Amino acid sequence: MASLEERVAALENRLAVVESLRSLTDADLSALEIKVSANERLLKAMASTQSDHTQALREIRVTLGEHSAHLETVVTLLNELIRRDDDRRTGIDGVSE
Repeated sequence: MASLEERVAALENRLAVVESLRSLTDADLSALEIKVSANERLLKAMASTQSDHTQALREIRVTLGEHSAHLETVVTLLNELIRRDDDRRTGIDGVSE
């Protein structure tokens, strides 16, 4: 059996290893906290950007709808002008001039 001094020395060595491992664990946890914090900031920034883009898309859709309505009006007017020109060229009874 080991002497009391040998046993105490072995315990001190084990304690030093445990303290070293705990120190490494603390450093790893600190690094992880920094990374998590950075990721949270990034996610918040991305959410803000996505919100801005969503609003911009809504505005673009509204503008596109307005332009589509105007284009439909222009097409209707052009079709009416083409019909009138065709009527004028062929005459009311369908006879060409």
